[in-house]
Amino acid sequence: MMIEVLDQRAVVRDKTLLASTMKRRGFSNASLADEVTFRLRRKARTAKERRDINVSRAQIGHLRNANMATRNTTSVEVADAIEESLDMPNGSLFATQVFSVSRYARQTA
Repeated sequence: MMIEVLDQRAVVRDKTLLASTMKRRGFSNASLADEVTFRLRRKARTAKERRDINVSRAQIGHLRNANMATRNTTSVEVADAIEESLDMPNGSLFATQVFSVSRYARQTA
């Protein structure tokens, strides 16, 4: 059965600003991905949650690449960790939006 749910995501405000901020702070895609992963793992409550958290350099690359009309959204938690890692005020690089998403729900007997 399909159900409609609301999903909160963070959208990059300006990919050029994200790229220039990363350059100014000395971060590559890989180093920012490592820093964001570290920050998120530090906030995780259980060992399983810590193991499951991994922000890839490709994800950072898609978020910052202005020449690609690819991915421009991420989770709110990842966006907050990126802004924190880059010493930027909350909400300066990402805007939070709510999307309506269709998902399958298990039917119980």
